[in-house]
Amino acid sequence: STPTPTPTFTPTPVEAIAPTPTAEGNAIHLHLTEGQANARLARGVPGITYTNASVTFREDGRIVFHADAVQYGLIRVTGLTVVGHVTVADCKATFVMDEVKPQTVVTALIPGLVNQALAQYTAGYCVVDVSVRAGAIDITLVRQK
Repeated sequence: STPTPTPTFTPTPVEAIAPTPTAEGNAIHLHLTEGQANARLARGVPGITYTNASVTFREDGRIVFHADAVQYGLIRVTGLTVVGHVTVADCKATFVMDEVKPQTVVTALIPGLVNQALAQYTAGYCVVDVSVRAGAIDITLVRQK
């Protein structure tokens, strides 16, 4: 059997989507509301084209992303809904996909792409905690020495 290639994705740096983080001792606390996340989505993400995209932070700790259509290069998916949660271990945040529609070979690559982006955006920091609640996500980081 042929090994499945590991997806590669180099996220383009994007402007900050949260207010200035607050620092408490060595910890940095980031607070992002659904409104802030959706406002950032409305401005677009370099390299990805989508229509009617939205993110929802749920009380059960899950994050829901929905878009009527998403295009990344030559790949196009319609009616995309991704539901997942974030775990933290060994200073690293990992996105775990709980549900995806439609289920295709392409959508199976989503967790790997999200986790590559998370690793890039948190490089140099230890992720201490990620807490998702209705309407917001809170992230606590500590700069690594």
